[in-house]
Amino acid sequence: MNKFFNMFFLSALLLLGTLSCSKYGFDPDDYAPSEHAEEGFGVADRSLTHFTITMDNGDFITIDELNDELEIKNITTGSRLLANYEVKQMSTTPEGTRNITARLNHFSIITTPDIVYSTDEDVESYVGVEPMNVAEMAISWGKYLNVNYQVKYLNPKAEHRISLLVDEALSDENTVVLWLKHNALEDIPILDTYKYGRVSFNVEDLIPAGKESINVKLSWKTYVQGTKERSFVLQRNTDHTIVEYK
Repeated sequence: MNKFFNMFFLSALLLLGTLSCSKYGFDPDDYAPSEHAEEGFGVADRSLTHFTITMDNGDFITIDELNDELEIKNITTGSRLLANYEVKQMSTTPEGTRNITARLNHFSIITTPDIVYSTDEDVESYVGVEPMNVAEMAISWGKYLNVNYQVKYLNPKAEHRISLLVDEALSDENTVVLWLKHNALEDIPILDTYKYGRVSFNVEDLIPAGKESINVKLSWKTYVQGTKERSFVLQRNTDHTIVEYK
């Protein structure tokens, strides 16, 4: 997933309500990553004595050094991260994954909301009906749907909720029908002011037990282009870019 998020667009990303990070993660102005750096998605395991990240592709990273400007107190065990790191030592397992000792250059903490279902109680009021724009969307290793999105706002501190909804009535054993939904909650986004955000949904369990893949139909409502739709195959242990920055 190293090419998934280029640093130009990372400079613009601030997750609304479920805050990604500002000075504690990717510097929006003056961060220039080393050409030897790697970046990708993973889940942290952190205590007072250790800090490791299990990446979506199975790589296991032990962080033993930090960028001097980093503040990592908001990272806890279970935090999902987009991490940029400098490999210092590395060994490869027989399965092909890597054990890495690394310096953490920068990071973003990414929220991982639970998937909601059309038969859930009060689901319509929960997910909301506001539009959203999708700047980039990709599957990482058949486990997470990672979405970079853009929403209008009035109050920069107001919370916005992004949900992934399963339409159970239209889904079957071969195809799952999904909607990306935006609820502005108490904000009133009446101006043409936009903020970027980032969210990850754990979609691995959408693949039925005993199967390696399932067809997906994913839709979302945009501000000026109506409803957009993408169809793709969700497959275990496979990367897949669905929407790319233009």
